[in-house]
Amino acid sequence: MDIAIRADASADLGIGHLMRCQTLADHLLTRGLRSHFVCAQLPDYLRQRLEHAGHRVTILQNQELAKVNGEDKPGQLSQKAQQLDASETARVLGNTEYQWLIIDHYALDHTWQQQLNEVAASVLVVDDLANREHRCDLLVDQTLGRRAEDYRHRVPGSCQLLVGASYAMLRPEFAQLRSSNGKRARSGEVSQILVSVGGTDPLNLTVAILSELELTHQSSAFGGQIKVVLGSTAPAIESVRTQISESELDIELMLNVENMAALLNDSDLVIGAAGGSAWERCCLGLPSAMVVVAENQNAVAEALSAAEAAVKLDRQLLDTHGEPLHKIVERWATKPAELAHMSRQAASLVDGLGVRRVGQAMLGAD
Repeated sequence: MDIAIRADASADLGIGHLMRCQTLADHLLTRGLRSHFVCAQLPDYLRQRLEHAGHRVTILQNQELAKVNGEDKPGQLSQKAQQLDASETARVLGNTEYQWLIIDHYALDHTWQQQLNEVAASVLVVDDLANREHRCDLLVDQTLGRRAEDYRHRVPGSCQLLVGASYAMLRPEFAQLRSSNGKRARSGEVSQILVSVGGTDPLNLTVAILSELELTHQSSAFGGQIKVVLGSTAPAIESVRTQISESELDIELMLNVENMAALLNDSDLVIGAAGGSAWERCCLGLPSAMVVVAENQNAVAEALSAAEAAVKLDRQLLDTHGEPLHKIVERWATKPAELAHMSRQAASLVDGLGVRRVGQAMLGAD
């Protein structure tokens, strides 16, 4: 194995960290480099997905580690928990020296990284927060508007910083759709809405969003199709099923989606989380109304809203400046020029080649 990757996915943590690491691992595999994923939390369907793609997966099962981790909040680990996690990760990786160690985990910082400095020749950290110290050779932060100065005092002086939306790591099909005639010219007309609040939607915002869309149906403002994307491990999936079964809307529930690029490309509007999927939408020029479901998404939502590439919704009220979601959708249905403008703004921000740029920084010319 040439690359070691430490990332987690769960109902509390979401699946974004794991998915962007797989995107990078898939790209590196095309360059002849094999990846070994080490995870403390990972749903079975995601483990199977990684293994099917040709990656090795090891789950940390140390009982003491699980006990200590259980004392911390999701996404936060004490220094003791980090030290135990690092020790167990080092044991799993064994004596092999990897070319790269990749860490994509908000709960791990220089405390963890220092213990693994003998495992790999180089260390890559993927982050969005710029809120803690790292010991790494390369750091990637795909947040729109992020500046290198945000990290200068948090990383060694020799660390190479790749910051900004041009480094958003998307699967190759997004760039392919964008550059081919598969990328639709978006007029702003809305016939298909995609609801996608992350793979796990721990706050069960999907039901609230569907309730808002019910009001557009009652006013006859929107009569098209709605597709809902969730992971099969979403905690509130049964309440979503119930909402759909009782609805008069044309709604399809899609679980563990593998063809997200094509699904996004076929949609006219997305209502969803402001996580990593926001860059996928931008790449395809897809307008969206975003909900911040975790604090780390706030910077993304604010930046995209300021760029007029999306609209940020209040998480509690699902509104913007007092205008509720169903009224926003009704307005867009009668003023498609607003969505067409948002589409152009979004498409100008991300070209889908970020993973290639990261690979070049890691391995040299592609």
